Amino acid sequence: MADPLDVTASPEGMTECWEVIASATAWFQHTSKFDALPAIRAHGLKPSIPDEGRAVPPVDVLAIFGDPCRALLCLWPTGSTIMAINDSVNDQFVMAIDSVDLPKRVMLDWSIADQIGRRAALDTFRERLSSGSNVGVGDAFREAVWSSGCVAALEPIPPTMIRVCPAKYPDAPYSRWPLLTEVRDAEIYRITAVMNVDINAIFNPQQPSPSTDKSGG
Repeated sequence: MADPLDVTASPEGMTECWEVIASATAWFQHTSKFDALPAIRAHGLKPSIPDEGRAVPPVDVLAIFGDPCRALLCLWPTGSTIMAINDSVNDQFVMAIDSVDLPKRVMLDWSIADQIGRRAALDTFRERLSSGSNVGVGDAFREAVWSSGCVAALEPIPPTMIRVCPAKYPDAPYSRWPLLTEVRDAEIYRITAVMNVDINAIFNPQQPSPSTDKSGG
């Protein structure tokens, strides 16, 4: 039997997955170390090999997607499961990406296993498509993303499409966060060593829950 993941690697399947996930929420988040700010200002967010370059894709995933899947840009859809912040890093900042700017080449994050309440995305996707419940590829993809709290982009996001949480108004809606290209470092909100923080609750409690309704913000 063919791996259900095969269909998400085709141009048509990847387009369907992008359309479903981009319409499910208005914003995606990414957290980075503050000392990475100069590079992000210069080059934007770029896919990288997880676990500081040590992680390797599962053999079956690598066979389907090829070498491009080795490097991921992990983005958290607003309203999904909690976002873990590395408690070994003292200076971090949060970025937001409008769903219309989500890179078109996306896949499930193979680097996330069952942890802190998340379901492994690949397992969820395969289970849903093999359950005999007539769930479509797009719906199964969305469920897998929400259960893991992450969608992986295979393409970079330029600095002109990145918004940052402002130090002065950290509770402002994402749509009012300034563009990275328009603020100084001192104007960006810095977060310190915490673990398993619900970024939505801290920064944007008024943001809508994940659904196909993208109003608000």
